[in-house]
Amino acid sequence: HHHPKHSFPTRRSSDLSQSISREQAATMLAAVYRKLGGSVEGQSGSFADDSSIASWAKSSVYFMARHNIIVGTGNNRFSPQRSAQRQSCLIMALRMFQTLNPAD
Repeated sequence: HHHPKHSFPTRRSSDLSQSISREQAATMLAAVYRKLGGSVEGQSGSFADDSSIASWAKSSVYFMARHNIIVGTGNNRFSPQRSAQRQSCLIMALRMFQTLNPAD
């Protein structure tokens, strides 16, 4: 018996709970917004580092950027893999609920 090797590096769960990437944060917030009945469709200008934003995260990233919920990191970059600290995720969520009041 040998166990299949995992290709991803194992991280302590405490590490994972500490940080998620900016594109993951955008995607999670967009998922919440969709559940509330909102739509994140629509495209805005692209970031200079657009090619490093995961395809599954793009609509969410651009939606959040368009509404200034998750802003770029300067020089028209989004830095999608940079970690979003948990407190900034909470701030983003609060900002999102203030900015985007989906119809009841």
